[in-house]
Amino acid sequence: TPSSLNPEVPVSKSELQPGTTINATVLSTQAWGLEVRLSETLTGQITNLHVTESGGSVDPRKHRKVGDEIKCRVLRVEARRIELTSKKSLVKASRVLTSYDDAASNCGKSFAGFVTGADAARG
Repeated sequence: TPSSLNPEVPVSKSELQPGTTINATVLSTQAWGLEVRLSETLTGQITNLHVTESGGSVDPRKHRKVGDEIKCRVLRVEARRIELTSKKSLVKASRVLTSYDDAASNCGKSFAGFVTGADAARG
């Protein structure tokens, strides 16, 4: 069945939200990270920080190859790119924070996560 006919496969960025888990296929491996196919119409990027659990300056070409199927979690959806992680601890996490409001209402609780920015005005 083409992915465009499968309701679980996104066809546009508007269908993706931070925190969503999704299956992807590696399209290319680069020194900076991986380019992956999410559906017939969408691709995303996994930077080398998010290819393996250890992150850092990992060379993703040593860990993944073109055609590999991997489970990912959406970190950020922007106008020109979709940023993902394939870190198992983040992909398998049962609770995720996707906004400042989520974080504020869950003070004192523990989460696995990745901070993408901070706003000093919010305290």
